[in-house]
Amino acid sequence: MLFGVCKKRSPNIWARAGMPVSLFSKMSDGSNCLWIITVAILLVCVLFTVPVAAAGEASVSNFDELKDAIENKNSTITITAPIHFTENISITYDVIITGGFHTLNRSDGHTFFSVENNGNLTLNGNLTLDGEGLAGSNNGGGVFVDGGNFTLNGGTICNNTVTNDGGGVYVNVGGNFIMADGAISGNLASSGGGGVFVDGGNFTLNGGTICNNTANLYGGGVFVSDGNSTLNGGTICNNTADDGGGVFVDGGNFTLNGGTICNNTANLYGGGVYINSGSFSMSGGTISGNTVANNYGGGVYINSGSFTMSGGSTICNNTVSNRGGGVYINSGSFTMSGGSTICNNTANSYGGGVYVWSGNFIMADGAISGNLANRDGGGVCVRSGNFIMNGGTISGNSGSNGGELYLGGISSKFSMNDTAKIGPNSTYLTAGTIINVTSDLTGDAGVANITPVDTADGTIIVHLFTGASQDYENFFTLSLEDKMLKHSTSGSQPALILATKPKLTVTGGNGTGYYLSGEIVNITATIPSGKIFFNWTSDHGGSFDDINASSTTFTMPDNDVNITANFKDTPPSPITPTPTSSPVFSSGDGNTENAFRVLFNSVGGNTVLPATDLSYGDRIARPADPERTGYSFVGWYRDEAFTIPWIFNEDAVPGDMELYAYWMPATPAAVMGAAVTQTATTQITAVPAATASATQSTAHPAVESDGGIQPAMTEAPSPVFGVLAGLVAAGVLMRRRD
Repeated sequence: MLFGVCKKRSPNIWARAGMPVSLFSKMSDGSNCLWIITVAILLVCVLFTVPVAAAGEASVSNFDELKDAIENKNSTITITAPIHFTENISITYDVIITGGFHTLNRSDGHTFFSVENNGNLTLNGNLTLDGEGLAGSNNGGGVFVDGGNFTLNGGTICNNTVTNDGGGVYVNVGGNFIMADGAISGNLASSGGGGVFVDGGNFTLNGGTICNNTANLYGGGVFVSDGNSTLNGGTICNNTADDGGGVFVDGGNFTLNGGTICNNTANLYGGGVYINSGSFSMSGGTISGNTVANNYGGGVYINSGSFTMSGGSTICNNTVSNRGGGVYINSGSFTMSGGSTICNNTANSYGGGVYVWSGNFIMADGAISGNLANRDGGGVCVRSGNFIMNGGTISGNSGSNGGELYLGGISSKFSMNDTAKIGPNSTYLTAGTIINVTSDLTGDAGVANITPVDTADGTIIVHLFTGASQDYENFFTLSLEDKMLKHSTSGSQPALILATKPKLTVTGGNGTGYYLSGEIVNITATIPSGKIFFNWTSDHGGSFDDINASSTTFTMPDNDVNITANFKDTPPSPITPTPTSSPVFSSGDGNTENAFRVLFNSVGGNTVLPATDLSYGDRIARPADPERTGYSFVGWYRDEAFTIPWIFNEDAVPGDMELYAYWMPATPAAVMGAAVTQTATTQITAVPAATASATQSTAHPAVESDGGIQPAMTEAPSPVFGVLAGLVAAGVLMRRRD
């Protein structure tokens, strides 16, 4: 008995018990019985504490040992061999089960573990819960979390089959499932959630994989119904369902902060994600490589509810057999911001990047690029919903109509504001559709290149906000060659309407087309055989950069205009004498013996100095063009009839010669023949002493000297001398009459 220790005992009894003799010798008289009782109680506590601690851990090698260890509430259980489950094991306390590469299998009709209220199950190590394809319970073929907490840090839950939901794991109301690592694979649910079904509970995926699971109806990888699911890392891949190959959200909330939803397949809608209701928030991670075999939404399908993407997240490389390669919005809302990207998706028909059937698509930032639609709307296709583009870019997409953007009906609405910009591939407007600019655009030319179906002048293409400047005419371009946009304030609000561009018709050259007023057009004459280019003429304004150049530019007026390239017959080649080889010496009159000079007759213009000290075959530099009031200088010619032009960079000097300036009246109505007559009757001509043609030569006979035969040069008579001679003759006649 406990109180027997109060009797008188020999001190050596305490010594045998391991107690200090000095202490208990004072108690041996029974006077300190309370001390003895206290110490005895402490001793009992110590003795019984050690066995309890040891019972907290257990190693098991079969199902009965595992069941006993759990019934005895061992906190850590190590499985050392494969185990066959003959029934479900309920977890009602905190337990960690770990083990090496051992497989746990089961009979049909039940799950492996059910985690009840207040229960906490943690699976560590490399254990495999393999259902071997046998039918398990109605829900949760591997683990059923019914109000407790389940953590998967390693191992695999695979090949489980259920008749309802949650082929691998089912998380009921109030339950929590955290997956840090491991794999959930190869599971099958007849209804929803081939890998995981969250029914009002919470699921967090930080790592590991949920792959190769199948749901016959919804959510091949994960189904969230009125619960919450967060993906911070890990992968949901290669899962299959009718709707939502990777993830199906029905009234719950799914948050994607990181990780990947990839390579999943849906037979009907939402290869990667299907939002039936509830919300999906994507602030990171990737939805890529998903496929829809028959209908809509290769990456994401939004039936209703909301989907937001930000934080540099991406929806890329998804494929759909019909519409919405990246995203399909049936109703609800889709918001894109924060530098996110929708890229390289493919739709066999409409909306390579995004398809909006109804609902709202709001693009605040980011990029939609590299998407392909085999029919319409390579980047975005809007049928009857609203697309509000406050920023970001849509560029580098392709489709049959509307490579960048396709607006497909009167009920579809599209607004552009702030930093929004659409690339050069077409923005296609079907009949009655209009672009709305509701506030300032910060871009400039090239905000969008528009292809309207309605092409009549006066058709409204863009509605502008009140106070918008006329500069918005330059913000947009048209893919129609003959049309332009004009600012109009005649309606209820400012607008850009269609108008026909001025037409340029080029005769005798190329450059014909429709151009804006003030636009500079490259024109080139097509020179016929046997002709040489003469000049350009215009019938209705505009200006040439160089009227005498066969290739030049023309500045368009604000009206239709015809310009013509004029040509002349190619002149015959001149017959030039063969010069003799003689020494050159100065004659003292400004010329040089045995050297040639070229005189420039400006025909009423200002004086042009001659070119002197020339040799046979030399080419002379073109002097500065002369000037003459009321006339435009055309060029230099070899004859007074102006039939043989002198080409400075081609023609060679044959001897002494004179070139004549050809002028055209500044008035366009003047006739070339009249100009020629005027110049021919008013000029004062200086004739060279010897000409290039032997038949027209006025040179004196050659003079022989010690140096050989020297050609004699005749000085051209001075124009002043001719005038003085005339005056003297007139004076003589008058004196004779007197």
